Amino acid sequence: MQGTAARALAAWKTDEVFETLFRFASQKSLPGVIEALGSFRRAESIPLLIRALGDDLSRGAAENALRLMGPAARPSLEALAGDAASDPTGDTPTDRIRRRIARTILADLG
Repeated sequence: MQGTAARALAAWKTDEVFETLFRFASQKSLPGVIEALGSFRRAESIPLLIRALGDDLSRGAAENALRLMGPAARPSLEALAGDAASDPTGDTPTDRIRRRIARTILADLG
């Protein structure tokens, strides 16, 4: 229900709608909310989209949204892709999933 409402709200590309979706996504990573947030293609949503890569349900929506961001997402994806080198001891399975997806998106972006 919330995801459907978020998708409907995203039809209005206003700052107010973006901020509402951003606040909601900051608390809960729901696929519809992540998809709606990504449809704005605003750089300030990139950290939330990257966080959503670690969520099984929202991963696909986050991956698609980051692809839509294109070059704007590149610096964050590159930082994420190289993260293990900085602290391999703190590596979790979720970190590895995020990193793998970041590398895939970067390869697709060329």
